[in-house]
Amino acid sequence: MKPQCFSRIGLSTLFAILVALSLTQKSSAQSTSQSTAQATIQSTEQPKSAPSTPDADTTLTPVYKTNDLFSFGNFGYIDIHGQVIIPLNFLGAHYFSEGLAAVQLDSRQGWGYIDSTGKTAIPGPFATADDFHEGLAAVQENETLKWGYVDVTGKMVFPPQFGAAGHFSEGLAPVTMGGSGATGFGNWGFIDKTGKRVIPLVYDTVSEFEDGLSMIWAANIYSYFDKTGNPAFRGTYSNALPFREGLAAVQYGSKWGFIDKTGKRVIPPQFDRAGSFSEGFAQVYSGDKLGYIDTTGKIAIAAQFRDGGNFSEGLANVQLPGGSIQQFPWGYVDTTGKVVIGPKYVQASPFHNGLAEVDGDSGKLLINKAGETVWILQKYR
Repeated sequence: MKPQCFSRIGLSTLFAILVALSLTQKSSAQSTSQSTAQATIQSTEQPKSAPSTPDADTTLTPVYKTNDLFSFGNFGYIDIHGQVIIPLNFLGAHYFSEGLAAVQLDSRQGWGYIDSTGKTAIPGPFATADDFHEGLAAVQENETLKWGYVDVTGKMVFPPQFGAAGHFSEGLAPVTMGGSGATGFGNWGFIDKTGKRVIPLVYDTVSEFEDGLSMIWAANIYSYFDKTGNPAFRGTYSNALPFREGLAAVQYGSKWGFIDKTGKRVIPPQFDRAGSFSEGFAQVYSGDKLGYIDTTGKIAIAAQFRDGGNFSEGLANVQLPGGSIQQFPWGYVDTTGKVVIGPKYVQASPFHNGLAEVDGDSGKLLINKAGETVWILQKYR
């Protein structure tokens, strides 16, 4: 999963399959000390280790089914063939992560976690529950709307105290003490798995760590820090993205290029816009046309699309000219740029666990990589 960015101006949350916003939830109080030797928030025992990734993480997809334009109906889980594996008994559902899935059990009980059989594993109740990463998941308490962390057994490892909290990545998680709820305001920093603040909570925006680096935004300047909270290399930028696959997109003047983990420019600034790498390819814009480059900077797919997403499971969702629904319908291309599905959709999302959500003229669907409808989420007529 891609690292997320966390900001004092709001922390977006995204519920899987359009339920609400919680999948990367994940605020103006500032830390009383900027030392990395700040006091431990709670240091009892180390959290339980996450189990090895089970099949449910890669084979089950949360779905809903409704004919109502203004509701999602109940949620459950299907396999890649559209067979219901866990009945549609929940008010909301996330993808499985580390063998557990966050689900909204009902309006009274709130959010908890189920295992791959559909059995309640952690009852909660929580106002919101995030996915597990490195054995821990951020959860939001009902009364205070503060965030804490539970382990895979349901034990509250760090009690609710944060205005907002992100995923653990490489042993650290971004948190803020200020604000309340998923869009609380405050300054961001990092805690480790003992709860110790290892990077002071003083930054406007941070990204989760990848390859030992986090993107930091403070005083309208972007830079990159290591896990000790020190600058990883000289260099600040007017705009930048987190590292992905060893490279980061940064803006020099009006053009974008890419740097490596030493700060060296490895792909010169030449693009009007740029995205992050995914599966060896990054989105780049020439004017208003989108194409893709490889990690050497070579054009892999010529700029020709109106819009598009990252490659996921070998395919990228792109918006192409022409089609029956609208002037620029969506479809999917492979890594050679060949159109393999569509274009015939109003909107299309990246593939996940072999399925992708698309918005057609008759409703929202889940399709497989052959373009076949596997599940009808919502009928328009």
